[in-house]
Amino acid sequence: MSSRNSAIKVKLVAIAKDECAYLADWIFHHLYAGFAEIEIYINRTRDKSVELLEELSALDSRISWDRSDFVDMVPGSAHTKMQYITYALAYQKIIDDKNSDITHLMYLDIDEFWLHENPDVKISDFIKQAGRDVGISFCWINDYPTSDVFSPLRKEIMGIPLKLVKSVFPVKSALKMARPHQPLLKEHQYIMADGTKFNEDPSIKEHSTRHVGLPAFVYHRCLRSPTEYVSSLYRGRPGYKDVSLKTNRSGLPGSSEKLVTYTLNNSGFERYEQARESFMQRGNINQLKASGEEYVLQRFAQAVVALENSLPESHGKMLKLFANVNIPSVTHKIEAYHDELISRYSDKVELIRELALKAEAFSIFEARRIMSKALALRPEGPVINAKIKEYNEALAK
Repeated sequence: MSSRNSAIKVKLVAIAKDECAYLADWIFHHLYAGFAEIEIYINRTRDKSVELLEELSALDSRISWDRSDFVDMVPGSAHTKMQYITYALAYQKIIDDKNSDITHLMYLDIDEFWLHENPDVKISDFIKQAGRDVGISFCWINDYPTSDVFSPLRKEIMGIPLKLVKSVFPVKSALKMARPHQPLLKEHQYIMADGTKFNEDPSIKEHSTRHVGLPAFVYHRCLRSPTEYVSSLYRGRPGYKDVSLKTNRSGLPGSSEKLVTYTLNNSGFERYEQARESFMQRGNINQLKASGEEYVLQRFAQAVVALENSLPESHGKMLKLFANVNIPSVTHKIEAYHDELISRYSDKVELIRELALKAEAFSIFEARRIMSKALALRPEGPVINAKIKEYNEALAK
């Protein structure tokens, strides 16, 4: 293990499932950010992630990969704890390696990017300045979706500020529990990115009592674009093999969300983009990345079919899951199902009105469309007229 005065070296560990479209960008980003080693654990994967990781690890010795599918072989409910088991294993491997010079460890998902407002600042330099003997927690910023599919990181970071954190910690601190957001340490000392003490929200673990965005944060690209969001829904939830769509999502954010925008240092970002372009040209990285992108688009089509098949049995869940997704192939499936219900309801205006109210969870446009059909049947209805007015005012903003 490293000594007190040795150089700070941070290892980054992630678990990846069908992430071939995004792995190269994510790995480049964190190598550029100064992470000394990156280890990826592949699980339940059907795309070309393995081929890409073999290519990347052959090109750069700082990159390694392994499999975590062994967890699925354990009887009982162990498969629902994939993250905890894999992260604990990664930590133990560092501790057991007497030749390891890794001083710090961080767990991130492939849609999470550690970012400093100046891309020239490396994670090791940041830790040296903040304090090498304590953990450091960085608040999440959830991305706001853009129309561009497979877009790289941009200079302007716009998203929703959250108090949930991701953390880097010194490996010399005894790990009690490999929690994904803030690992529980024997001497549980964490500070925030601005150097102030981390205070945990007493009502929800691994959340700060306040959001700290600068000088560094974790950019959570969980949405990316509407197409990629819908595609991601088809991955299923770990431990829930009978569910083809992730039902623990809440759709895309609406226009009323509170957003923050951080602009990265201009000259630093220019150097970052130049380095990224050079990295992507190496070996077969771009070709394998393109294969991953095609897989994402195929999965999008599967998600739309799954939506159509799920509407009769899980109408309310589907409206929530696809909330604010304005993609024709998605909206057409939902509108067609609603038209089928309206036809079945005939002139039962109360049922049509209730359907419109239920559709609010998906889209105000769709709610207004359905409520207009109720209005045609009951032009003087006070509730119907009030809702039409409310929808019009909301859409006019």
